[in-house]
Amino acid sequence: MKKGDVGISVDGHGWKKAVLGGIVFFVLLSLLLYFRRFDYNLYIANKAIAGASVILIGTSFLIGPLARFWPKTWVSKLYLRKHFGVFGFVVAVLHVIITLILISPQQYPKLYIEVGMLNSMGQWSLLLGTLAIIMFAVISVTSIPSIERVMSNRTWLIIQRTGYLAFLFVLIHVFQLKYKGWINLDNWLNGLPPASLIPFIFILFVFLARFIVTISPGDFKRE
Repeated sequence: MKKGDVGISVDGHGWKKAVLGGIVFFVLLSLLLYFRRFDYNLYIANKAIAGASVILIGTSFLIGPLARFWPKTWVSKLYLRKHFGVFGFVVAVLHVIITLILISPQQYPKLYIEVGMLNSMGQWSLLLGTLAIIMFAVISVTSIPSIERVMSNRTWLIIQRTGYLAFLFVLIHVFQLKYKGWINLDNWLNGLPPASLIPFIFILFVFLARFIVTISPGDFKRE
């Protein structure tokens, strides 16, 4: 097998793992949502899609810190950061498309005022979501090998690190929309927590891992 063939093989293996991970995350969140209501439709599935995209992108960010904590296990998996991140962005775009199809005062009443216009929550939610998706799009483009090769290490790293800012926007986006349901135990249907709480906690965990790595001596260089 030639060197190039090895690269293609590893790349294909990475995409398979990312897609499989996305399917697993989506199915688990869908099951949680179903058993909360014993109902399932496109509106509910879109919640699982949103959660899966957050966990996929978060996994992409988390692999680096994990490689610092447990190098023997995770350094060999650093290549998966691109696959999970890019596929997470694709899933996030799917979430945006479905939301645009469904969005209406009937489906999302808390985002609208009586005259059918977006309220302040709806406007901020739309703004933060739009900014995050644009930033993830730029990061995904710079992950294309032909574009990555012509960029300096410093520029590439700066663009990749902006993903944490985009992730912060997602964190605020989710918190703003869902926090009231988290603290209201009446919303824990059938004793199960809202599905949105899981990606929110996962984002916090990713930021905690990144913080620990930042205050630790040394850091990974670009692979």
